[in-house]
Amino acid sequence: MYTFNLEKGTIEKLQEVIPSGKRSRIIRDYIIHDYSLPTNLDELQSIPKENEVYPFYLNESAISKIDALIKAAANQGLGINRSTIMRDVLQRMIKKYEDNPIEAGKRKEIVFYVPKGTVKALNQFVPAKQRSIFIEDFILSEYTPSSEDVLKEKKDTSERFKVYLDEHTIEFMDELAAKFNTKSIKRSSIGRDIVLQALDVLQTSKSPKQKNLDEKLYSVIQEYKEIYGSDVKKIVNKILED
Repeated sequence: MYTFNLEKGTIEKLQEVIPSGKRSRIIRDYIIHDYSLPTNLDELQSIPKENEVYPFYLNESAISKIDALIKAAANQGLGINRSTIMRDVLQRMIKKYEDNPIEAGKRKEIVFYVPKGTVKALNQFVPAKQRSIFIEDFILSEYTPSSEDVLKEKKDTSERFKVYLDEHTIEFMDELAAKFNTKSIKRSSIGRDIVLQALDVLQTSKSPKQKNLDEKLYSVIQEYKEIYGSDVKKIVNKILED
């Protein structure tokens, strides 16, 4: 899972043209096979006035391609990062499918119960209105069920957790539960495991605030470097020493 700093509203626009159940694969394939830097690199320099931080599931091939493009831009004198590339990728994807959006499957409400405080903790990383999109992405791109013993553990289940998922995703969850061949592991067990795993992944990576500050710091340093050259090292070292 990789987290990116995006223009606010990007995920909602993306959801309108590419359903979450198909999104990660389509984006990965586009980055690897079709994406290239714009002819005018200045198009990549804008920083979001209002941002949202969102995680995507990219494989090593996609990340390697992004990192190679960052180096290519640096060779042309432009300092960018992974979020810069991803913002451009998503804007192109939205434009590509806006007149012919990919059809989404029927979505259904699904409710299960999680330990108290889980929803509040998740909201620190993923806004409530994007929760369903994020959970579905996680299920289809990264989730592997925990062991039978873990799934059977009695946990605090005092908090209601509601999401809207594609009916095929719900069927997939039921199939995962059925593989354990025991009545004590049901869809609710899988759902709770999904949420707790997703939260654990988010909590062990950088927080959205830190990611946002990282990008702002990087942009300021790059701007200073372009104007004043190598003096930037002296300034940074002085800040670290104070």
